Amino acid sequence: MDGKWMFGYGSLMWKIDFPTVRKVIGYVEGYVRTMEWADEVHRGVPKQKSRTAAIFESDNPHDRVYGVVYEISQDYWDRVLKPNVSFRERGGYGVKEVRFVPFDSGATNVPEKIMVTLFLGDKESDYYMPGTTEQLAKHIVKAVGNSGTNLEYLYSTAEALRMIMPPGATDKHMFDLEAAARKLEILMKPKGETHFKHIADDDKYEKRRKMLRLMFKAVDNDIDGDINVKEFSDLTENILGLKPSTVDIKTLCEEIDKNKDGKIHFNEFLEYLLVLMNGNCEKDFKKSFWCQTEGPTKGSEAVGHALLTYELLQDAGIAPVSERGFVNLPTLKKDNAKLLEQMYDGVNTRARDVLDFFFPDNIQDAMDLWFKKSKENDKKIKEQFTDLVEKALAGKLDDWVSTPTECLALAILLNQFPRNIYRKKPEMYSGDEKAQGIAIQALFYGYWKSLTPLQIAFLPCIILCTAENLHYQELGYQIWTNYIKAKLPVNHPLHKVEFIFEQNMGIIKDFGRFPHRNKTLKRASTEAEDAYLKKNAARLPNTSLIYENGKFIVGEEGAEAEDEAWPDLDFTTKIQTLEISA
Repeated sequence: MDGKWMFGYGSLMWKIDFPTVRKVIGYVEGYVRTMEWADEVHRGVPKQKSRTAAIFESDNPHDRVYGVVYEISQDYWDRVLKPNVSFRERGGYGVKEVRFVPFDSGATNVPEKIMVTLFLGDKESDYYMPGTTEQLAKHIVKAVGNSGTNLEYLYSTAEALRMIMPPGATDKHMFDLEAAARKLEILMKPKGETHFKHIADDDKYEKRRKMLRLMFKAVDNDIDGDINVKEFSDLTENILGLKPSTVDIKTLCEEIDKNKDGKIHFNEFLEYLLVLMNGNCEKDFKKSFWCQTEGPTKGSEAVGHALLTYELLQDAGIAPVSERGFVNLPTLKKDNAKLLEQMYDGVNTRARDVLDFFFPDNIQDAMDLWFKKSKENDKKIKEQFTDLVEKALAGKLDDWVSTPTECLALAILLNQFPRNIYRKKPEMYSGDEKAQGIAIQALFYGYWKSLTPLQIAFLPCIILCTAENLHYQELGYQIWTNYIKAKLPVNHPLHKVEFIFEQNMGIIKDFGRFPHRNKTLKRASTEAEDAYLKKNAARLPNTSLIYENGKFIVGEEGAEAEDEAWPDLDFTTKIQTLEISA
């Protein structure tokens, strides 16, 4: 008895979870495949649908959709797959039986005629959402669901096509979309990891040194290892697209020329521009770039901003850098205007501000921010984020829950920043319940498939470990133990804070709440809680967790727990130091 043939043109080319008799490569003719189909079924959530490959009838009878067919036993098809496929492909599809043309030289005993069922997209359906390549790419970069990220779907489908298509064949829509998504992914996603300072600095230095070295070579026209005023002017005008005055150029060259010999040696050039690209210039650049405000137009600041823009585009693969030459910055921006437009449209700049602040470049700064009591950090957070915290608490930012990184930023606004802004006040905990609900929602949506281990340590683990709910505590600890811990590098500092999860869970098991919150929340302590607080008062650290010189140091001086950066992290175990090997 012949089996049933199923045509795979999307994820079924690279991921199947059912038994098959065999697989044959080939195509159907007279159709096109696009990612203009949007739904919440596969890799999306409410308010943020995902893009799925769909097949549409083509005006050109010779258009081909390459894919694979699987032969499935008729019994298994009738019992299992048929109802599942009907459910999976529900809504908005038409059905048509068409002939599949095999070209698989490795297949044997292939039937002369293979008929497959196509689920054809209906362009009148609400699920049909056409757009430019850049618009579709932006949508795909942001979408995540229970099945994983929409990017994984696109990249894996494109790669599967490369593996099966014959020489000379292509799928322009899919490959153009893949290229645009790879660029937008880098441009749109905020950083999700921090590193030891020396590693972060070394990586940044090497990347910038390489770019500056190639720029230096590009304008060193006489190849003498030095550049003069005219050649430096070529850099600012022909590569960076600036229009500095003769006075500006002369002043800059004099600043760079440390030994005052009238020439700019590479080491002078490198040292000056590396310093220029760091510090305040980099901070100002990020603000002006993401807010689309005009940056400086003259002087060293203009050069710094232009170099940082070039670096950003280079990271995204938009600005290829080689000794053969450079495309000037204005041309790059013009040629990629549609892509950059979608980048700006797809980035929530306020959420990005939260994440950029909360995840500094190096781990030392991160640990100080997360675990060390600091009036300076309290002041910064109060000044920069009070308005956002108030909006988050009032539910005015609830739509941030529709994407993973915005959801992470919302959780930080609700669970972390109130502890700095409202220190010693009941409002410290005013966002906890909402944050915990969001953490559970993020788990249901599958956001952990898109976030980094460090980000998942906060959403959901640390959010849950501040809950006065044993089930949440246990869930947070299980995720930490089984998912995050195993993925962290051996020497990552987060390994050293596992006792936080264990200790908080123990306190909730014993009391059902955190006794050290009682005073702040003006709630009466039980006799058992009073005894606990008196017993452990002498061992409460004067800062929850101090990170200095590669060490965690837990102090021995008494302090009221609500004074701390993380008042919930009540250390009942006296620990002197926890060494970290960098």
